[in-house]
Amino acid sequence: MREKAPKAQARVREVQPQEVRKPSQTDLQRWIAEAAYYRAQSRGFEPGSEAQDWLAAETEILTRLRVGNGAS
Repeated sequence: MREKAPKAQARVREVQPQEVRKPSQTDLQRWIAEAAYYRAQSRGFEPGSEAQDWLAAETEILTRLRVGNGAS
C-alpha cells in the first residue's frame, strides 16, 4: 500500500497596509467635474445651477477622500 504524503501547511502571509497616495490636482478636478456632470444630468441640464453642482460635487469628493483615508 502507498503511504499518504503529509498535507502541505498553508502559508499565511502578513498583509501590510498599502501606502495611501494623495490624488493629484488633475485627478481631483476630473473626479469633481464628473460628479458635477452627473448632478447636472439628474436635473435635466437646466442652466443656472452649474456653480451649485460644482460645489456640491467638490464637497462630495473631498468628503469621500477624508472618510476613505480614515479622517473624519
